[in-house]
Amino acid sequence: MGIRVVKAYVREDHERQKFQKANDEFTHAGLRAVLTIILQQPIMMMGITTVTALVLYFGGHMVLSGNLEVGTLSSIVTYIFNANRAVLRHDAAGRKNLRQGHGAPEQRHHPGKT
Repeated sequence: MGIRVVKAYVREDHERQKFQKANDEFTHAGLRAVLTIILQQPIMMMGITTVTALVLYFGGHMVLSGNLEVGTLSSIVTYIFNANRAVLRHDAAGRKNLRQGHGAPEQRHHPGKT
């Protein structure tokens, strides 16, 4: 056995600890990303629902007082729904990419490589 082999055996515990630390950091980063994705949609939906309710409430009062036309209020609500749909479509595309492995290069499957 050469000196390099002996040194490798001596550093084995150190390398295992180094790997375990990197692995733990990667696991925690992945969990944070998943939790962010899980919490993102309900929070966005609550915000959009609140904004829509406020627009309808105050806009309804403005329509009744004659300061706003019904068509304008309808347009505002339509803009909110279109923005919501665009956000949800983007969110769904991001989730699809994560499921297919496009979100993290380290997890992608490369045929022919081990």
